[in-house]
Amino acid sequence: MLHDWLALGFLRRALIAGILTAISCGLLSPYIVLRRMAFAGHGLSHAAFGGAAVALLLGVQVSLGGAVFALVLALVLAVGTRRGILSEDSAIGILVAASMAIGVICLSLRKRYTQDIFSFLFGNILAVLPADLIVSGAVALATVGCLVIFGRPLASATFHEELAKVDGLPVDAIRALLFVLVAMNVVAAMKIVGAILVSALLVVPGAIALLIGRRLASVQAASLVAGVAAVLVGMEVSYLLDLPSGAVIALVLFVGYGASRSVTFLFARARRLRDGGTDLRTAAGPASSGTRNGS
Repeated sequence: MLHDWLALGFLRRALIAGILTAISCGLLSPYIVLRRMAFAGHGLSHAAFGGAAVALLLGVQVSLGGAVFALVLALVLAVGTRRGILSEDSAIGILVAASMAIGVICLSLRKRYTQDIFSFLFGNILAVLPADLIVSGAVALATVGCLVIFGRPLASATFHEELAKVDGLPVDAIRALLFVLVAMNVVAAMKIVGAILVSALLVVPGAIALLIGRRLASVQAASLVAGVAAVLVGMEVSYLLDLPSGAVIALVLFVGYGASRSVTFLFARARRLRDGGTDLRTAAGPASSGTRNGS
């Protein structure tokens, strides 16, 4: 199978694009999970659908329309919710609903089915073009560069936002940067898993890594490995079984999270049983619980 992936041009492009996207999303994923921006990634992917539909109606490149809509919405969210007038999830819900409505109207005006919008929604990694590789590479490079250059301020604003403000860090600018990076990765990942499943690559690797690592560097490394592994396994399974690659990659990530959760739970339980603390506290009942809370 490896020979097929390396020998055939379209499979080779798919493999490279999948790895680049997994690296980019994997490094960004812990920040998305820690800052509770999962709904933002989901919302931006659906908002990009409206841009794709407008581009399709105008005869423009679908990915370009999706990118413009996603980036504009990211900036609107970053600026519009800064002062707390409207909560972030409410703003995302309102703007996504408007964007989806625009998309549906544009598709109804076109009055015929197109493969482009289907691929945009559900992904088609085997249709990756050389231009798509350039986009994936540029997004991966920009994401890695931003995380390296602004790593310390990002970490400070993520874990201690109020202290970061006191220290004079531009918290609002950092928040806007994260929204823009999420939007860029949403657009790059749509070719791989589609708009509907793109949040899997942006959220699940970080969630898996946070079960394993304790320091940010180890969490990011684990997230990167989880994302790349899910893409490679998902692409191989989809190739062998002739299934949609995006859906298989999302399911592999889900299974990986479930397995990681189960393993960490079993290890934690085994450690408590070994230390003898769990059985004593359980046997003591509510009194033990009250003492523990009081301490």
